[in-house]
Amino acid sequence: MYRFLLAGLYKNGRYFEDAFQEYKRVLDAAPSTYQARINLGNIYFVLGQYGEAHLELPEGARHPSGLRPRVLRHVSGAVGLLQAQGGRRVARHGAQTSTP
Repeated sequence: MYRFLLAGLYKNGRYFEDAFQEYKRVLDAAPSTYQARINLGNIYFVLGQYGEAHLELPEGARHPSGLRPRVLRHVSGAVGLLQAQGGRRVARHGAQTSTP
């Protein structure tokens, strides 16, 4: 659980590389953690990696939770943006990464 919380802190601080690693660790330990999958998809989306976001977000949306309609709208919006961009990656400003 602490890894999920740590990943959220990294994500909120825009340290996406660190957040990505922590969410991956969460999913390695508990693959059914749909919130981690959704957040991982959101990170991919923010970084302009729409193909990866399109793979992760629907996986999280399949969870039988109250978030499903909102998540499905988010996925639809991501796919629409991807199609509007013609599949190109879009550079996002303000993303930070840490170095060891």
